[in-house]
Amino acid sequence: IWDYINQFAEFNNYVNQPVARYKNELYNLPFNMNTFSKLWNDVFTPEDAQRRIEEERKKHHFDDPKNLEEQAISLIGKDIYFTFASKEGIYHYEGDSKKATRVFDLNDKKAIRLFYVDNETIAYSIAGSAGENPIIGLIDIKTAKKNEISSKAQIEYTYKDKIIYKQYVSANDFSKWKYYEYDVKTGKINPISDTTTGTGSLYDSYIIPYNDYYIYSENSSLYEFRDNSSSKIYDLKENIDTITFISSDILNISYGFGMDSDGTSGTLDLYKMKFDKKDKLNSYNMVIYLD
Repeated sequence: IWDYINQFAEFNNYVNQPVARYKNELYNLPFNMNTFSKLWNDVFTPEDAQRRIEEERKKHHFDDPKNLEEQAISLIGKDIYFTFASKEGIYHYEGDSKKATRVFDLNDKKAIRLFYVDNETIAYSIAGSAGENPIIGLIDIKTAKKNEISSKAQIEYTYKDKIIYKQYVSANDFSKWKYYEYDVKTGKINPISDTTTGTGSLYDSYIIPYNDYYIYSENSSLYEFRDNSSSKIYDLKENIDTITFISSDILNISYGFGMDSDGTSGTLDLYKMKFDKKDKLNSYNMVIYLD
């Protein structure tokens, strides 16, 4: 069968294995033994998993559940519920206490993204809604206290002890922004780009660290930002979709995506400033940062 179908197109050995990310750990979903083994370090067999679930149920059981959350915790315990099941809010809980602090309430339908920073800190990014600006900030894991960093802002990613985020120029205009770097350890904020412009839903700007400075894209061009100023380093002549490092000096660039095109890609050697166009689109979902 494998030889037959490969007559018509090149197939790889793809296996659908969805995972969930929680506190910088990956868990298999739907649940299997690997899920339980990652969740509890003393579970290796189905019997071990059943034992731990029963222990969790007894430890956190509510004799008279007042809501669906308490009923769920009574059935599966806190570990599974707060890691995989909770949809109504973002919680902080500690030890054997049956009371959890709700850090964010999601019933207002706001989109909230969480970013792991370290074992003591989580960053959050709240999307703006009608009449409200997007907000970014930090959550202290031990105390569940929130500390707002900036409004009119959106987190792109965390990198080492840094939070990389967009700061929009205007509360009413989300098409122009500058990138900033927030140092979690010192609280210092540094600009890492000049003002850049989004070009709509198909194309956006991207920024990634390189050596001791940053490289970002805008429309068809790449810029480097160092010593508080930007300079153009390459013009692709076509609007850039994404940029991703695949080795220390090689940048994968996807471009040309549109209504009538799936786009294509190429690699740019930043040392030689040589671009190598590929025959097909190579898209990398994970940004790789090399020290």
